[in-house]
Amino acid sequence: ENTGKIAIPSTVKYTLIKKRDNPPMLTIIDDDGDKHFRTDIVPLILRLNAPISSAVTPTNIGKSAFMTYEQIDEANDAGAEILCHTYDHPDEIEEENIDTLEVTHKYRRGMNILKRHGYHACDILVYTSSTGTYPIYQNCASKVFRCGIRIGGEVINYPDSNKFSLARYRMDYAQSENRTDWNMDDLKSFRQL
Repeated sequence: ENTGKIAIPSTVKYTLIKKRDNPPMLTIIDDDGDKHFRTDIVPLILRLNAPISSAVTPTNIGKSAFMTYEQIDEANDAGAEILCHTYDHPDEIEEENIDTLEVTHKYRRGMNILKRHGYHACDILVYTSSTGTYPIYQNCASKVFRCGIRIGGEVINYPDSNKFSLARYRMDYAQSENRTDWNMDDLKSFRQL
């Protein structure tokens, strides 16, 4: 039953803002564009009329564990926002070894590929691993994207937050059939606003 309220997991630390003109907003982002997004999350989008996002990596699209462009199109048509999860999902590297021109080029390349496929929210970057915690990556993102969302932080973002270092709550992992993944019960605990 939809009560019109969101159940926030007890592990989320949050602060109520009394001066707020607009109600708080919750965004749910699933990383990587795995096939489970289409089978498990898209039905939630349709049932709850909830705008859940999928952050996809162009170089992984169509590989065995990942959605194809046709499946991403279906998710997008169902109401999913398709965000950019970099061009090639880099692992964290030492900050002094970062080639900022290459990082910026790959960010732009990933966004442009997704934009050519008609995904209008692809100008939002979801950093991979902990790369979003580094100011050098944030600077590269600022040259390409509208904003950048990092993993973790588990804090509320305020209007004066650095828009290239937006924090997000990370749901607990749970075992799925073939891999470690998000906890479906945790996800189901959220309700439409």
